[in-house]
Amino acid sequence: MNPEYVQWLRREKPDLVVLGSDATGVGRWSALAARACGIPTLVCQEGCRHLYELDRAPLKIRVKRFLTQIAYRMVNPIGVLAEEFMTADFAAVWGEHNRRMLRRKTGVYVVGSPETSLVRKKLRPAGASPRILFLDTPFSSVSKGTFDVSSINRLRFEMFGVLGKENVEIWYKPHPFTLPEEREPMRRALEARAGARFIETGDPMELYKDCDACMTFPSTCVLTSLAYGIPLFHLELPIAGWGKMLWNPVERFDAGVAIHRPGDLAAAVGRLRDSVWLAEYSEKSRRAALDVAGPLDGKAPERFAECVSQILNYS
Repeated sequence: MNPEYVQWLRREKPDLVVLGSDATGVGRWSALAARACGIPTLVCQEGCRHLYELDRAPLKIRVKRFLTQIAYRMVNPIGVLAEEFMTADFAAVWGEHNRRMLRRKTGVYVVGSPETSLVRKKLRPAGASPRILFLDTPFSSVSKGTFDVSSINRLRFEMFGVLGKENVEIWYKPHPFTLPEEREPMRRALEARAGARFIETGDPMELYKDCDACMTFPSTCVLTSLAYGIPLFHLELPIAGWGKMLWNPVERFDAGVAIHRPGDLAAAVGRLRDSVWLAEYSEKSRRAALDVAGPLDGKAPERFAECVSQILNYS
């Protein structure tokens, strides 16, 4: 452990150390240092990376994680990658799904996601030209060689072609971490076609109100679209090693439309004009959001503050 950090903890005597993760080397080390000083720790959920269900991951992913843990253990036993939420004294998670996924059964607080304060969308049948918001994933920013970006781009072009035949207006927003090799072909393709908009920056949640559906790969955007109530096109395309180990709202709650190949988008667009399907989706998306993101009342900060208060009183 870093002796200067330990000395700082003993000198300043904070009442609580709050962590963004207790599974990384730094996170686990920080939790152990605080414990050595008699200071309680609280780890908080951050994003969809806590929605992994590794028992469902492809064998390649599980083997890679196992070998990485062995390597860390050999180099630095204190800094070994650990299981999430198991080193800190307490854990704050978004929803009941996350509580169920943890091995620990004590010291867990369900506080909700800070991104669920959205006013839910009132769904109406789409017009002749539905507008679909495509919130994309940065495959190019993952470790080099993990994904074939060229083949993924071809899948995107196929989807654009299907949506074009369905007279759909496409609003496309790349992830901030998307590299030029992946982003620029999308920009050129969309700027060359009518009824398309390439959105470089901004908060995607601000765009929900102006669109008829959200199309995205498994990511945190799935959670916010469910919370808002906008129809979800859940991209489950044949990309090896991606998405299979993440919480799936279509499988669990029938909340959304699973897109297994680009051609599936034609039928999905048709559902946007079906008032019965929209009414059913509104309720299903609400239940799914409650499970994974917690109460949809915008009071996650207040619940988190109450959680901290209880920990301090307990300690």
